[in-house]
Amino acid sequence: MEAIYPIPRHERISSFLQSLLGACFIAICAQIKIPLYFTPVPLTVQTVGVLLAGAFLGSKKGMGAALLYLAQGALGWPVWAGGASGFHHLFGPTGGYLLGYPLEAFLMGWFLEKCARSGNAIWTAAAILIPCTLQMGIGTLWLAPFIGLENVLAMGFAPFIFWEMGKSAFTIFLLNNYKKEPNDGISS
Repeated sequence: MEAIYPIPRHERISSFLQSLLGACFIAICAQIKIPLYFTPVPLTVQTVGVLLAGAFLGSKKGMGAALLYLAQGALGWPVWAGGASGFHHLFGPTGGYLLGYPLEAFLMGWFLEKCARSGNAIWTAAAILIPCTLQMGIGTLWLAPFIGLENVLAMGFAPFIFWEMGKSAFTIFLLNNYKKEPNDGISS
């Protein structure tokens, strides 16, 4: 029988605080919002926050950051795009995009943990594009009952392809230019 060793309390607190700071970073990114007149879905930068949380915190803590972000908004904190919050917003037209964030952060972290450590830009691009596409797909499917199946691609997916590609390119640039230093400037 395998022994189970509990995670020390200070490590659990540290992990929670890292996820909480990741959630706050996503919330800050969400405040950059450009409304579009033809769709209830705005252009935002919160996806960059979600991707970076997954990349820098890893799959589990990144997903934790996205879940905490959703909890903050559901509890009424004005953290979603443009200061929106509340369960009514979570279950509204843009709720599917929000609900896709934990999966997006987890997959981003997982891809980087398992596949992209080589520093190869192709793997990094896959690590970003696959989670982004899944998150956008979840959001688009969720949006369908609100605007009609015949309008969903034109109003929930197509207008965001270039925006998402630009954010993904920016995230790839950040990740490929981030270098961990052994001591991060601290001399021994």
